[in-house]
Amino acid sequence: MRKLGDCLKVFEEKKHILEHYQPRANYLMTNFSMFLGTAIRAFGAIESGTVGGWVETKANLSDDGNCWVGEGVNVFESTKVYGDALIYGSAKVGGNARVHGNAILQGNSSITVGGNSEMAKGAMIY
Repeated sequence: MRKLGDCLKVFEEKKHILEHYQPRANYLMTNFSMFLGTAIRAFGAIESGTVGGWVETKANLSDDGNCWVGEGVNVFESTKVYGDALIYGSAKVGGNARVHGNAILQGNSSITVGGNSEMAKGAMIY
């Protein structure tokens, strides 16, 4: 069970906080320093206090719209999640991926996108 008090640094956002943890190789089998997201207010289908997934930087997850990265998800590199996009399960999304609109990504997906690829509108990957 993750404890929010174990963090090193807290960044407050409008709808979520991102707590900075020391690099741990087991998140992505790399030494990325990751942030754990937690909802600080209800939005969309997300309740206040919901523990989310891991992002490499604050820029990976927008504070606008109802986008969310669920618990167990890893988002890293230049990936952007915004709009009303939802990522759940144990998905790993990296590279230059853009997940937005009403896109839903869930399950054990592992996506690394190069170039300017994006997943948008009503796209769903399970």
